[in-house]
This record gives sequence, structure tokens and C-alpha cells, in this order.
Amino acid sequence: MVSRGEDRDVEAIISELARHALADQAQIVSEMRAGAGILLAAGSLIASFLGSESLSRGGLTLIAWLAIAAFVMSMLATLYVLLPKPSLRFSVSSTDVQPTLPEAPAPHEVHASVARLGAALYGRNAPVVWRAQIVYVVAVVAVVAQVFLWVSQLAATM
Repeated sequence: MVSRGEDRDVEAIISELARHALADQAQIVSEMRAGAGILLAAGSLIASFLGSESLSRGGLTLIAWLAIAAFVMSMLATLYVLLPKPSLRFSVSSTDVQPTLPEAPAPHEVHASVARLGAALYGRNAPVVWRAQIVYVVAVVAVVAQVFLWVSQLAATM
């Protein structure tokens, strides 16, 4: 049997877990955006150096068009990841918690409210984060495809 004091401890632990889950989600988005910035720069450099050399040697072949399409795809995908997502929130504010509490809340009631609100935010963020992760993978694949295609174009002209 769980005592009243242990109930309060459990609510505090659950509240802390919700806070950590949101912090982990925020870190995933932050790291993904940093990687997207690198992909944006890498894709641009690849198109600039390999693309210009390939086009000057071989012209606009099918492979060149595919490489250009991969470049455009990588740019659009990285921009999607980098753009702000206003619906993402990674913390529970006091203005969120206050309306959910009774007049003189006990600490365990505050913890329970924060845990509920944190779980709700995590759930609302999850599809947006998941979609950004999928688009990020598309950007990585597009950059790799771009390198392969430009190198193939160059190899065909040697």
C-alpha cells in the first residue's frame, strides 16, 4: 500500500520525467537543426564545385538533371528542418499550470498538473518532431545522391 507521502513523491518524480522528456525532445530538434545547417552548406558546396565542373565538361545530361533535382530536394528539406516550428513548445509555463490548480494547491497537486501538461506538450510536439526527422533523413539521402550523381557525370566525361 502506498502512503500519502509516497503519492506526493511519485507525482514529483512523474513531473520530473515529463520535464526531462520535453528537454530530450528539444535537444533532438536542436541537434537536427545543427545538422541541417551543415547539410545546407555541404549541398551548396557540392553543387558549386562538382556541379559546375560536371556541367562544363558534360553539359545537361540526364544524370546532371537528376543531380540538380537532388540538390533542390536537399535544399528544400534542410530549409524545412531549419525553419521555426511555432507549434513546438518544450516547457510548461506558470500561466499553463495556474488555471489547472485549486485555490491553495498543495505541492503534489502542482507536480501532478505539471506532469499532465508536460505529457500533453510532448504528445503535441511528437508528430512535428517525427515529420522533421523524416525530412532530415530525406535531406541526407539527397545530399549523398547529389555527390554520387555529380561524380558519375564527371566520370562519364573522362
